[in-house]
Amino acid sequence: MSARGSGMVPPQRSRPAACTRSLLLGAVLGPGVAVEVKSVLRFHPDDPYAVHLDIGTDMRTPVTWILSREVLTAGLTGPSGMGDVLVRRGTEDDADTVFVLLKGEEATALMCIPVLDLQTFLAWTECVVPPGMEGEHLDLDALVHDLLALS
Repeated sequence: MSARGSGMVPPQRSRPAACTRSLLLGAVLGPGVAVEVKSVLRFHPDDPYAVHLDIGTDMRTPVTWILSREVLTAGLTGPSGMGDVLVRRGTEDDADTVFVLLKGEEATALMCIPVLDLQTFLAWTECVVPPGMEGEHLDLDALVHDLLALS
């Protein structure tokens, strides 16, 4: 799960590293109909508030969603998010699943992530950038430069 994608020990805080986690997500197509989709969760300390979800990594053009790390974390214990991304943990029979509803202009997708996979991934991101320390990892000069280049 580290930048090299191997090992069981989280990266140390003194050595900024990207976190990646390959997983099979369930994509719900309809009532009682789901398919497994190869996907990757990615986190990098240069973008400490975001988690990138690459869906369909075995396809020619995977789809990438940028999700809030805070929303994913909150979704482990209760409903979280608003607008295009909603996250909530399942109940009773689905308690080992986190549901992520992604609403796009052309389509809506309901993805199912195993709770343990998401918890493990988020714990790794917290080893790289602890919650509340995100601001120390932002390059505000580069951000302002990029924003000015857009105008």
